[in-house]
Amino acid sequence: MKASAKGLPRPGGFLWRLYGTYVGVVLLSSTVVALLVFQYFAGNARSTMRQHMAQMADLLASLQAANPRELWSPVAQNRVDELARNSAAEIDIALADGSVVASSRGGDLATIASLDLPEFVQARRSGYGEVSRYEEGEDFETVHIVTPIVIRSDTIGYVRVSRSMDHLREEFRRLGAQIALGATVAAGLSMFWGIYFGRFVTRPLNAIKEGCLRISRGDRSLPIDLQRTDEFGVVADTVDDMARSLTREMKQTEQQKNRSELVLRLLHDAVIAIDREGKVAFMNDAAAVYCRCGRPSSCLGRLYSEAVTVEAISEMIGSYGPDDGEFERSIRWREGSGQWNYASVYLSPLKAEEHDLKGVLVVVRDTTERRRFECLRRDFASNVSHELKTPITAIGTLIEALLGGASKDSSLLASFLDRIRLQNDRMRRLVEELLAISKLESGKGMLELKRCDAREAIFSARDTFPSMAAYRGVRFGIHVPEEPLFVNGDLRALEVMANSLVDNALKFTPAGGEIDLSLRTEGLNLCIEVKDTGSGIPREHQERIFERFYRIDSSRTRGRGGSGLGLAIVKHMAIAHGGQVSLDSEEGKGSRFVVTLPLA
Repeated sequence: MKASAKGLPRPGGFLWRLYGTYVGVVLLSSTVVALLVFQYFAGNARSTMRQHMAQMADLLASLQAANPRELWSPVAQNRVDELARNSAAEIDIALADGSVVASSRGGDLATIASLDLPEFVQARRSGYGEVSRYEEGEDFETVHIVTPIVIRSDTIGYVRVSRSMDHLREEFRRLGAQIALGATVAAGLSMFWGIYFGRFVTRPLNAIKEGCLRISRGDRSLPIDLQRTDEFGVVADTVDDMARSLTREMKQTEQQKNRSELVLRLLHDAVIAIDREGKVAFMNDAAAVYCRCGRPSSCLGRLYSEAVTVEAISEMIGSYGPDDGEFERSIRWREGSGQWNYASVYLSPLKAEEHDLKGVLVVVRDTTERRRFECLRRDFASNVSHELKTPITAIGTLIEALLGGASKDSSLLASFLDRIRLQNDRMRRLVEELLAISKLESGKGMLELKRCDAREAIFSARDTFPSMAAYRGVRFGIHVPEEPLFVNGDLRALEVMANSLVDNALKFTPAGGEIDLSLRTEGLNLCIEVKDTGSGIPREHQERIFERFYRIDSSRTRGRGGSGLGLAIVKHMAIAHGGQVSLDSEEGKGSRFVVTLPLA
């Protein structure tokens, strides 16, 4: 809305219409107020005149009632003449029989008054009579007020005071002129105030309008600073707050968009959006492995049949219809190397409205690793079954031999019992490992950390492994300091870590080799070290050696027992104690495992 050169609102605009309405209301209000004021003062003048006439009538009636003999004397006429001169009214005194004894009109008194006139009739009935009427030949009303002259409840006559309204004409004319002048001045001042008000309203509104236009164009750098505390200032501040809020929301929306795009791009699942023309509208980084474009940005705008290399996925997209809804299907395909890949493909429609298909969203989840993991779990079950079956079979065979007569030979009895004990220890360790990894994975069997002497865990290994090492032809040494070494730990977990590392060393150390278990301090840390001269671990397997179920070579380790859980248990238990486990190994020369825990 533009303003005129003088600050008035532009004709045809909202404020112009508001100003015209304002002027009309002012003029109408001034007219109404002037009329009401005129009526008030005119009515007040008439009421004052009637009241004054009634007072004169009552006064004369009282005087004549007090001195009734004056009715037939010149006193009454003189009194009437004097009051008539002072009040500009016509006064008549008539007796009860209708004869007039005094009058300010002059002439024949007998023809002045008639008791049949309405004012006399009202006076006889109610003690007071008042009538207004147009007299013959006059343009204005004449007010007649009659008061009876009463002596001892007897009405002996009447006093009538009459006055024409003609004498108020000039007063009403002057009053009307004054009221009209006042109304005109008030209306003129109001219209000038309207002009000022129009400029007062137009300027801040124009500033607010310009600010809103800037905001609509995206320029929210300049605030609408009116520096006012009235409603316009509040509106301007509100618009500024809205602009700041809009800026924040747009930034948040942009950030959310960027985060969403980042999440989609970092998803391990491949996400591909195809528009209604069959062209790639969006693709995250994970989807690049299914396309021949190399980079997701290179695939945008290309037909999906050209971009997607996996034929099974391309066929699913091509057969998708607008009424298919959401569905999921598992597929597999063979790579050039001959390896099978597996994936779960999810398709969902992209719709602007219920029946308006804008495209299709394709989510591809690679399930190859999951299937491999399932195979690994099956292998683990097979390994555990084998590890349990071997000692159980051995123990059963030894018991049958003893029952068959071998127990009679003392040397055989001792040897068989020792072998049964070894197989029993093997099963016990396997069960302990299974329970430990189950608790660590579920979090239900949390360790009970308390101050304890770590040497006690090593003493347990000293009681268990020397005989096993001797049986395998391996030298086993333990090095423990004489002074206590305290840690905040679970003593049973410390035993499991030490036993698992020693047991692992026994499996891969041939006869004639050496295994050393030592306990030492290194700064503020406690180190449990197991060193062997076994076969060592190839460098390419060292990073994964602590993974659950991991085996370097199942054909090489099958005969050596073990479930593939021991080192994983050691790693999780070390972390639960606030420590870590490390490996230093060279193939063909041996390995050194070190569990580092903070001292108490």
